[in-house]
Amino acid sequence: MVKKIISVFLFIAILSCSITISYAGEVQASLYSVYGDGMLFKQNDAVVFAGTGKPGTAISATLFNSSKALVRKGNTVVNSDGVFFVSFVAPAGDFEEYSIVLTADLQEFAKLENIVFGELWLASGQSNMMYPLAQEKSGKEMMARGEKLSKWLRVLVEPAYPEYNGSSELVPLDAQNDIKDAKWITGEDDGIYGMSAVAYFFAESMLKKLNMPVGILNSSLGGSTIASWLSRDAIDNCADVKNILSNHGRYIEIGDWNEAEQNIYHDMTANFNLRTNALKNFRLSGMIWYQGESDLMFGYSPEEYTAQLELLQSFYTDHFNYKNGLLPLIYAQLAPYMYSDNGFNLIDWNIEYSKFRNETPDSRAVVTNYDIPSTFTADVGAIHPECKEEIGKRMAYAADGLVYGKYNSYSAPYPKHIEIADSSVFVTFSDVGDGLAVNGNTLHGFAICDSRGIFVQANAEIINKDTVRVYSDSITTPTSVTYAYCVGNYRSNLFATQSNNQTIPASPFKWNVPENANYWVDKPWTDCDDILLWHNYSDTYGSYYKSWYGENAKVNIESVDAFSGENGLNIISSSETFAVKPKLTYKNAASTENFDEADDNYTDYGTISFYVRNNGAEDVTFDRIELYTNSLSYYTSADFEAVTIPADGNWHTISISLNTLVMSNDMTKQAFSNNVLNEVKDIKFVFSSRNSANISMDNIRFDAESEEENATSPFYNLFEKINSFITFIMSLIKMITG
Repeated sequence: MVKKIISVFLFIAILSCSITISYAGEVQASLYSVYGDGMLFKQNDAVVFAGTGKPGTAISATLFNSSKALVRKGNTVVNSDGVFFVSFVAPAGDFEEYSIVLTADLQEFAKLENIVFGELWLASGQSNMMYPLAQEKSGKEMMARGEKLSKWLRVLVEPAYPEYNGSSELVPLDAQNDIKDAKWITGEDDGIYGMSAVAYFFAESMLKKLNMPVGILNSSLGGSTIASWLSRDAIDNCADVKNILSNHGRYIEIGDWNEAEQNIYHDMTANFNLRTNALKNFRLSGMIWYQGESDLMFGYSPEEYTAQLELLQSFYTDHFNYKNGLLPLIYAQLAPYMYSDNGFNLIDWNIEYSKFRNETPDSRAVVTNYDIPSTFTADVGAIHPECKEEIGKRMAYAADGLVYGKYNSYSAPYPKHIEIADSSVFVTFSDVGDGLAVNGNTLHGFAICDSRGIFVQANAEIINKDTVRVYSDSITTPTSVTYAYCVGNYRSNLFATQSNNQTIPASPFKWNVPENANYWVDKPWTDCDDILLWHNYSDTYGSYYKSWYGENAKVNIESVDAFSGENGLNIISSSETFAVKPKLTYKNAASTENFDEADDNYTDYGTISFYVRNNGAEDVTFDRIELYTNSLSYYTSADFEAVTIPADGNWHTISISLNTLVMSNDMTKQAFSNNVLNEVKDIKFVFSSRNSANISMDNIRFDAESEEENATSPFYNLFEKINSFITFIMSLIKMITG
C-alpha cells in the first residue's frame, strides 16, 4: 500500500515537472505582423514594438549593432488585455544594419535582422498613389532591365485587401491592431516593383538628399474616399465633417454597420480600421498624400473635401504621436481629367488645394502636375497618368524645404497680390524660390476679361522675380485674370526656380471673376507651336494627334515660320484652291465627337484674327473661313471680303468678324448671329493662288466682340428689345407676388 502511494506521488511529481517544462518551452508573446526583418524606424525617435502575450509577462527589446554590442534596451510588462508596448530611443540614421532581440520572461521569442534607422514617411491615398512602379513609365524600363534598387530603401507593403476574421471581404466595425500578411521589403527584393511609384521616386530622391536610409509605409487603395481613412472617433468629434458626411448620406451609425456589406472603398473608417490604425506605433517624419478623385466624383465641394483633409492631418498628428506641431503633409493636386462636363470643377478643386496649403504653410506643401505628360496604359485609363516620377521628385523637393529646412520656398507658387494698371494685370506670386521662370520661350496659360466676363487668351511676361504682367491688345480695361483654368492646361508653363533649376509649376487660380463668366479654354493649335498635341477622348482613352491638316496642301510646324513663340505653320500648295484646318474632333464609333477637354462653343467670340506671310513669288488670296457645325454645311462671315496677301515676305494681319454669318448652302443669304456657333466641329482657312504657294501662318486669336461691334449687329436691337421685355415681365411678376 505504501509503495502504491509513493508511486502515485512520484507520478504526480513527474507529470507536474513535465507540464512545467512544457509550459516553459512555449512562446509567451508574439509581435504584430507589421514588424519584420529589413524594416526601418525613424531616427532619434521612439522605437515602439507591439504585440500580444500572457498578462504579466516581462518583455524586453534589445538593439545590437553589427558587432553584436548592446546599443539600446527597453523593458515592459504585458498588460491585463494581453497587449504589450516596449520601446527605446532610436540612434541617428546611418548606413548600418542592426538586429533586435525580443524576450518574454528572458526567453527569446523574436529576432529581427537587417534593421536600419533613417526617415520614415507614410504614403497614402487612392489609385494615383497606389499606381505601382511596375506600370510607371520609368519603372517599366527599370524592371525590363532587371534593375536592383537600393538596399537602403525599406517599404512596408500591405495586402490590397487585408484579411479580417478569416476573410478579405469583411470590413470591420472596429479598428484593427495588426495587418495580416503585411511585409517589409527592401529595394533589392523583386516585390519592390509593386510599391507605389510616386512613393518610390519620392523615397529615392530623399535617400540621395539626406544620405541615409528612407522608409515608406505603403498604405493606399484605388477608388478610396478620404473619409475611409478617418476613424469614427475623429469624425464624431468634428461636427463639421460629421455634418458633411451626413448631408451626403455617407455617415454610418454604429448600429447600421454590417461587416459583410460595407464598402472598403467608399465607407467612412473602412481603410483606417483595416490599415492605418495598425501603423500607429510607428513614428513618422511626414506624410505624402495623393487623393480626392473619388470625393470629387461623389459630389463633394472643394471646401467640403479640405475640411476632411484638415481633420485627417490633425488626427494623424495625434494618431502617430507627432510632437513637433502638425504632421507635415505634402499632397498632389488632381491630374487633368474630365471629372465633370466642363472640367472647371477639377480646377476649382486644385485651387482650393492651394488655398488650403496657404492656411498653414509651415506644415503643408502642394505640388502641381498639369504639365506632366498624360500618357497612360489602356488598362488603367486616362485618370491615371503613367508618368509618376516627376510627382515623387516634386514631393521630395517640398519635403526638403518643409521638413528638413533646406529651402524657404517649397510649394506651388500662388498669387499673393494682384492689381490692374495701364491696361494690364500684374500678378505677384509667393513661393517663387530664386525667381519665376518660363519652361520654354513663351509664357502660356493666362487669360483675362473685361466687365463682360468673356475671357480671351492673354500675353504674359515675367517682369521681375515674383511678378507677371498679363495683357491683351483686345482687352483695354481688364477686370479679371485666370491661369491654367481649364482641364487641357498642360501648356501652362510658369515655374518657381531654385539654384537655376525649375522646381514646381505655379498653381491654377482665378481672380475677380464675374458671375456667368465665359472662361478661355486653351486651344493649343492657335499658337502653331507643336506638330503633335495630346487630347483626351471618351472616358478612357487619349492620344497624340497632328495639330494641323492640309487639304490640297502640305503643312508643317517650323521655327522659321513663327511670328512669335517657338514655331509657326508652314503651308505649301500647288493647287488653285487649298485649305488648312486644326484637329478638333475624333471618330467615336460611327459619330464624330469633339475632344473632351476642347471647347467647341464659339458663340461669345466676335472676331478671329491671325498673322500670315507670303514666302513665295506670287500673290496668295485668303478667301474665307468656314466654321462647320455639321458635315454638310458651314457658316462664314457675311461681312468679310477676300484679302490678297502680297509676295513681299512681310507679316500681315487678317481679321474676320463673326458677328454676322451666312450659311454656305443658303441661297437666300439669311443672316445669323454667332449664337449658331455653339458646337463647332471643324474650322477651315481657305486660300487660293494662281500658281504654287508657300505661306506662313501664326497666332490665331479669338476675341470678344466689342461694344461697338455689338451695337452695329443686325440682331442688337432685337436682343435689346427681348431683354427689356423679359426684364419688364420679371418686374411685373415680382410686383404681383409681393
